[in-house]
Amino acid sequence: MANKHYEEFCQAELPNNLTQLDHQLLGHMCARFNESKTPPKAYPPLAELKRITGAHDKSISRSLNRLIKEDLLFRVTRARIGWQSEYAPNMVRIRELKVTDELPIDSEQVTEKAVIGNATVLHGSPVSYPKPNKPIKPTTQLFDDLLSVIPKDKLFNATPKFVAMLEQLKQHGTSYNDLKAYLKDLNWFGIHTPQTFVISLIKDKLDKPPRYSSELRPEWCRECDEVTRKATYLSFVPNGKGTQTQSCLKCDPYMVNRFNNYY
Repeated sequence: MANKHYEEFCQAELPNNLTQLDHQLLGHMCARFNESKTPPKAYPPLAELKRITGAHDKSISRSLNRLIKEDLLFRVTRARIGWQSEYAPNMVRIRELKVTDELPIDSEQVTEKAVIGNATVLHGSPVSYPKPNKPIKPTTQLFDDLLSVIPKDKLFNATPKFVAMLEQLKQHGTSYNDLKAYLKDLNWFGIHTPQTFVISLIKDKLDKPPRYSSELRPEWCRECDEVTRKATYLSFVPNGKGTQTQSCLKCDPYMVNRFNNYY
């Protein structure tokens, strides 16, 4: 399925508000895009889109309309009796979103001083411009740990923003461990932009209250016993139908999880 249009899609940094279904559909449209047609268009039938995504007709329709609003997809022909709408990916827009590691060359920084690894200066003019160094791709032990559960063909480089989000997730109760377990068992087929997909999962977990365990407990409230997380008085259990407990409602992991409707 790989071709130049699909490769350009994979290199693009797409908007963060797109869903996993949006990425799947746009990637497939790029893979099926045929510039030799008049007009150029992609031609996967609805049955094929349903098969590769597992989504409902209405979900696919909403996703296609969302891609059109984001100027990532064109509607070439409208649906009529016996015919479905035909689409074309906006390759100009997708190419504009392409991620590059190269730094722009500043001609004012070119001097007559010989640069290591580049040609020397002859007769007062540089033979070639100094090649810019590529930016260092940030990585951390936590990021490398996450990559250990991702298939080799889906690996991606870290960005400072991604590393910061991952560090924040690590402090969010069991959210990091939950994410890692989910990615380990995930069927990655059809996920064409793994970094964007993982970012959407992280954002979703950060938007929810953290879940805790006996190993990863909430910060101590300083009103109960720090070790046992027991109070000196009884309190009503959250969502407990009138039952009472001596466990601290503020920092006992089980009680906090009940309060956040995880039980």
